[in-house]
Amino acid sequence: MTHFVPGSSKAKLYQAICQLLSDRYDEIAWGQFALQDWTELVRMAGEEGVAPLLYRKLSENKSQLNFPTGISTQIRDVHQRLATDYYKWSAQNQLLFAELGRILNALENVEAGVIVLKGAALGMSVYPDLALRPMNDLDLLVDKHSLDKGVETIRTLGYKVDSPEHLGMGSLGR
Repeated sequence: MTHFVPGSSKAKLYQAICQLLSDRYDEIAWGQFALQDWTELVRMAGEEGVAPLLYRKLSENKSQLNFPTGISTQIRDVHQRLATDYYKWSAQNQLLFAELGRILNALENVEAGVIVLKGAALGMSVYPDLALRPMNDLDLLVDKHSLDKGVETIRTLGYKVDSPEHLGMGSLGR
């Protein structure tokens, strides 16, 4: 969990990110933002995994955001940098979901019970857009009675076991 000193510049930026994401735009004191704050806001949003969400909020709610006059250049720059992050995650997640489909089809063909967990499960059920849930991997829970069959099936897709078995489960890597 991220901690900031109350009243610090980072706390102000973290609070602004939270307020943007919760549609509380009118509570943000944009006039107090220095030039370097905009760069830090984008960096923090990326670090916290919410840059794609922030991009979408800014894109959808431009008319509700009352930015002070004279900061349009900073806003355009922030929006562009968030867009870059958004499209990066969109591409990454499209590749992961294509691979997930391939894995799930193979497991279904051998009747291995599997449940999609964490990011991929949320990405499919909660988020309206794949880019909004940054993911770096796929988490699957395979029925213990199907584990050997599931591991072997996934191996046939080009994956290999990277580490010793732990609690009866192999760690697969590509």
